[in-house]
Amino acid sequence: MSVVMILAGLMFISGMKIAGEGSFHRDYCSVEKSTALKGVFVMLVFFQHFRTYITPEETDFMAVGVSEFLGQLIVVPFLFYSGFGVMESIRAKGHSYVRRIPVDRALKTLLHFDAAVLLFLALYLFRGNTVTWKSVLLSLICLHGFGNSTWYIFAIVTLYLITAVSFTVFRKNKTAAATAVTVLTIAEIYWLMGWQREHWHNTLLCYSMGIWYSLFRERIEKILMGGDVIYLAALLGSVSAFAVFRNVANLYPWGFHVYALIFMMVLLLLSMKFRLDNPLLQFLGRHIFGMYILQRLPMIALRHLGIFQNNTVTLMVVCFLITCILTLLFEGFLKKMDHFLFRVKNKQETA
Repeated sequence: MSVVMILAGLMFISGMKIAGEGSFHRDYCSVEKSTALKGVFVMLVFFQHFRTYITPEETDFMAVGVSEFLGQLIVVPFLFYSGFGVMESIRAKGHSYVRRIPVDRALKTLLHFDAAVLLFLALYLFRGNTVTWKSVLLSLICLHGFGNSTWYIFAIVTLYLITAVSFTVFRKNKTAAATAVTVLTIAEIYWLMGWQREHWHNTLLCYSMGIWYSLFRERIEKILMGGDVIYLAALLGSVSAFAVFRNVANLYPWGFHVYALIFMMVLLLLSMKFRLDNPLLQFLGRHIFGMYILQRLPMIALRHLGIFQNNTVTLMVVCFLITCILTLLFEGFLKKMDHFLFRVKNKQETA
C-alpha cells in the first residue's frame, strides 16, 4: 500500500504550480481547481476503505499512518465544496435554483444512491446472505447497508433539504438563511449524537462553512491576498491551531467539529499558493459519487473470491481500475435513469 501511495503522491505533485512572491492562484475555488483538490481526497478515501479489507503488512506502515492521521478529515473538502457550490449557485441563479434543490440535489442524490444499493444487495445475496424487506427498505434511506457506505449520503441529502428550507424561509436575506442552515445543522448534529456513531456528524459543519465562505469570500481574499506577510501569518496561525487541536479534538464533544473546520481553512490557504492539477485528479474529482459509492464492490467481491489476496499492491490496483470502469458504466446508467424519471419535468422547464 505504501508504495502505491508514494507513487500516487508523486503523480499528484507532478503538475504542481506554485504562485510566486506576492501572487496567488485567485481561481483556487473555481470548479476546475477545486475538482483537482477533491480528486486527492477521493484517492485518500479509497486508501482508507481498502485497508479495512486486508491485513496490513509491515511495509504498509506509511499508508496506515497517513490514513489513521487523517481519519474522518478526508471527507471535509467534499462537504465544504458542496456547501460552497450550492451557495455560489444560489447567488448566481436566485430562488429558482433554491426551488429545484429538493429534486435536483436531494432526491436525485438519494435515487442514485439507491441504484448503487441494488448492486451491493445483489453481491450480498450472491455471497449467500439472506435479507429482510425491512433491511432493504432501510438501506434505501441510508439507515442500513449491505457493505456499502451510508452515512455521507444521509448527511448530504439532509443538508440539501435544510438548505432548501432555510433559503425559502429567508428568501430575501442570505445571511439569515445561512444562519438558519448552521443552526439546523447543529440541531441535526445533536439529533445524530443520540443514536449514531461520531463519524455520522463530526464533520457536518464544514458544509455550513462552505456556505459562509461563499458569502464572504471576496472580503476574506482581500485581506489574505493583501500580501505575503498577512498570508503567511494566517497560514502559520491555522497550521498551529490545527496542531494544537490535534491533541484535544477527541477530548471534548465538539472538539473534532472545530478541528475539521481548521483543517479546511489550512487546505484553502494552501490552495491559494499551491495548485495541484493533472488528468488523474481531474478524473477522480469529476466522478466523486461513483468512485466513492462503488469502490467497496470490487473490494468485497475480490476478497470473497480470494483473488489477489497474497499480493496487496496488485489487489489495490485491480480494485481501483475496476472501480473506475464501474463508475463510468454506472454514471452512463444514471444519465438514462434521470432522463426517464425526470423527462416530464425537464420538458416543462424548457417549454
